Amino acid sequence: MKISKEMIVLLVCCALLIAGAVGMELLKNEKSNKPSAVVTNFKGDPMTSRAFTWHSADLQAEAIVQIMKGVEEKSWEDGQVMTFKARHQ
Repeated sequence: MKISKEMIVLLVCCALLIAGAVGMELLKNEKSNKPSAVVTNFKGDPMTSRAFTWHSADLQAEAIVQIMKGVEEKSWEDGQVMTFKARHQ
């Protein structure tokens, strides 16, 4: 059976489309560590206590929340940042 040039071009195009789709899925999964939704609620005294809930696709990734007090823009590198590890449920 002889394969024509058109058939080879068609096979190459199909292979490139499949490779592109796989690459896009890998890139999408790579970004899934970022939360897709973040909700904050009052828990007890609103001056001292908050509850945070968020969703992400990677259940094995370490989940943390970082917060700081104040309304002015500050650096996330200074010592006023509070970091909390999440409890998976």
